[in-house]
Amino acid sequence: MEKIKDIVVVFSDLDPVGRGVFSYILSMSEASRISSCGISMINGRCYLVGEHEIPFVGFNVETVNLHFLDKVFPDAKAYIVISKHSSESGKPTLSLHYPGNIGPYADLGGRPRELAWTWPSMFKNLALEYWKEAVVLGLPNRFEFSVEATHHGPTELSKPIIFIEIGSTKREWNDPEAQITLARALWRAVENYYADKIPHCKPSIGIGGPHYSDRHTKLLLETDICYGHIFARYTFNWLDKEIIQQAIEKSIDPIETIILLKVRSSIKKLVAEIAEENNLSIIHA
Repeated sequence: MEKIKDIVVVFSDLDPVGRGVFSYILSMSEASRISSCGISMINGRCYLVGEHEIPFVGFNVETVNLHFLDKVFPDAKAYIVISKHSSESGKPTLSLHYPGNIGPYADLGGRPRELAWTWPSMFKNLALEYWKEAVVLGLPNRFEFSVEATHHGPTELSKPIIFIEIGSTKREWNDPEAQITLARALWRAVENYYADKIPHCKPSIGIGGPHYSDRHTKLLLETDICYGHIFARYTFNWLDKEIIQQAIEKSIDPIETIILLKVRSSIKKLVAEIAEENNLSIIHA
């Protein structure tokens, strides 16, 4: 198997966002150099794209079930997943998040009470480029831009994995402007990595707020904060020392801070104890 290092970009061929964004990547002049990955995969296709031969890989499985990536790419540094986003509200959304299951259930991939590895500085890099490209095309007039709280799988991988998404209905998934925005942002962010231009930032865990948190999003875009896992208030019945300790330990950028929004007293006490034990600061936001 060919040695593939650094970032692997992954999508599902069952997903209109993945297929559409990949098509735009192939049509972009700066991504025009293409070759085969030269590896054998079942139900997959792989292309090395651009000067740095960035792997773009499509599988015939849903993105929440990509638990096998380490076996295919044992030398990868991290995975970025292009994906559709679904929600009951159907609100048009451009978003990013990490996978993880806080509670005792794993209905959408991964394992119960397990978090994926995170990469806060790359997460910020992706978010800043996604926001900038969205502004260029005026998408904030039609889409909400947000970081999401940690949810769904896969959780089993040994390297960081970040989901970058378009939501929340078929109309948005197939929106050409949204797809080209994601394609351009992703390409700029990966190029930043190879040019050593990832932002310097303060790696943090977020606790509190709704699933789509305006406050965490604002801090990510406008300050030096960058995020590992974010735990929404609806997870508080399962949020405990074990889960928060996982979030601290499973980050390739050492966590420095816990960003604490308005929470109940029991969560405040828990966070204070964990912060002291791990020599972390707390920012009340």
